[in-house]
Amino acid sequence: MESGDTGELVERGSFRVDRARALEKLGRFQLGDARFGLLFWVRVAVASGATCFELDPKMTSFTLRFDGAALPKGLLDDPYAALFAEDASRREKHFAYALLWTRRLGGRLSLTSGPVSRRHELTASGGGPESVAASQDGGSLTALTVSGLWRGVFQRPWSPRPRLLEGSLWTGALSVVVAGGRVTPPFLGDAVRALELRGGVRALMRPAAGERRSSAAVYVDGVLAGRFEFAPRAMPSESVVEFPEAKLDASQAQAVRDAALDALLQELASHELALLAPALDSAPAPDSALA
Repeated sequence: MESGDTGELVERGSFRVDRARALEKLGRFQLGDARFGLLFWVRVAVASGATCFELDPKMTSFTLRFDGAALPKGLLDDPYAALFAEDASRREKHFAYALLWTRRLGGRLSLTSGPVSRRHELTASGGGPESVAASQDGGSLTALTVSGLWRGVFQRPWSPRPRLLEGSLWTGALSVVVAGGRVTPPFLGDAVRALELRGGVRALMRPAAGERRSSAAVYVDGVLAGRFEFAPRAMPSESVVEFPEAKLDASQAQAVRDAALDALLQELASHELALLAPALDSAPAPDSALA
């Protein structure tokens, strides 16, 4: 614990960190970009095994909903515990950051989740504390509504158009709909090779025409976490890769280029040779007179 931090003695050798102070420190690292803040919720949906995610942004409010595994009451009761627990799951951490970003917007918040017969609602207003109570809304999806935001919070840089999110999301089985329009996944078209790398990591690769170096767009639970270049082995390629175990920096927006990520890029490079075969097959035959 840092010098000057306060805590509550729970039992011998165990402290509960001053949650408000710790969250205030964490909040300094979070991005102010409304677009990326909303993507925290996409990560929660992907980590929940969702198949549909719908976002309806307005000038002073937004609503989002997704299916998949419900958020348990224990998580709603103590949503930020994952930020201080080494054994917390990715979903729990994504949820903590998503809620932290949402609370920093201000306004009134209502989050409902759980099966039809056991639903709970987390509510908060302004800078006040969260509270959790049983809900009888009759729904089955996880649903979040935030209202009463200052006018223009989503006007810049956010604009409620799905095209602005294209390239930022690669969500696999999850369909993302923004303001009634579906976000198109990357790499649609020909000459794309699907790969399964070590550890079940999935990727798509295609030749990078006119480039001297290869590159990979790395996604963490469906959300872009950076583009990284590397030396090609056979021919320059470009890839998209879902790498949920990537280490994220303090902003949670950018993957850290560490040994694990470098090993992944090298594994991608080892697959480039397979891109050469179709190119060679389609190449014109040499002029027999010049042979």
